[in-house]
Amino acid sequence: MATRRKGKSKIAVFADLPPQQIQPVSYHSTKAVFICLSELRFSINYSRMNDGDEAAKVTWRTPLIRLKVLLTALLIAFFCYGFFTWILWPVKVAGQSMMPNYQDGSRHFISKLAYVSSAPQRGDVVGVRAGNDEVYIKRIVGLPGERVHFEEGEIVIDGKPLKESYIESRIPALRFPVSFKLGPNEYFVIGDNRATSIFRPVHRSDIIGKVVY
Repeated sequence: MATRRKGKSKIAVFADLPPQQIQPVSYHSTKAVFICLSELRFSINYSRMNDGDEAAKVTWRTPLIRLKVLLTALLIAFFCYGFFTWILWPVKVAGQSMMPNYQDGSRHFISKLAYVSSAPQRGDVVGVRAGNDEVYIKRIVGLPGERVHFEEGEIVIDGKPLKESYIESRIPALRFPVSFKLGPNEYFVIGDNRATSIFRPVHRSDIIGKVVY
C-alpha cells in the first residue's frame, strides 16, 4: 500500500495496489459491525422514548387532568339524577296498607316508563299521586269501564267476584256499601291489607308508574 504525505498526516491510496492485494472483509467482522450499529440504534431509540415519557407524564396537579375528572364527575351525577328522577323512582313504604306483600319501611322502585307503550293492568302495584302531594302504593283491581262493588268482604267486578291470591284479609262487612262505575280513563285501586286500606278510583294521569322491585 502506497502512502502520500499531506501535511503531517498520511493518506492511504488503495488504487495503487494490485487487485489481489486488497483483502475482502471477513464475515465475522461484518457481523460484529452490524451488531454494534443495531445496539447503537436501539440505545438512541430507547433514550428518545424515555425522554418522551418524561415529557408526557401528568399528575393530579395538571389542570387538564383536574378538568377531565370534574367533567366526568358532573356527567355521572347528572346521569344518576336523571335516572332516579325520570326513569326509576326510589320510594319507601310508610304504613301497613299493603301488607303482607309490602312491609312498613321497605324500599322499592317505581318505573315511570312501564306504561309508556302499554296500559296498566289488573293486579299491577302502582304509585298513585294523592291530593296532599304524597304518593301511595296501591294495587289496581278495576279497569276503565268496569263496575266495582263489594259483597261479603270481596271485590266484585261486573257481577263476578275477583279472585285474589295475594291477600290475607277481607274487607270488613258494610264498610264499603257503594259501587263505582269507572270512566274511560279511571282505575280502581286499593291496598292489599283490606282491613285497613283506603280505596278510590284514580285517573290515568295520577298513576306515576309501576312498582318493579
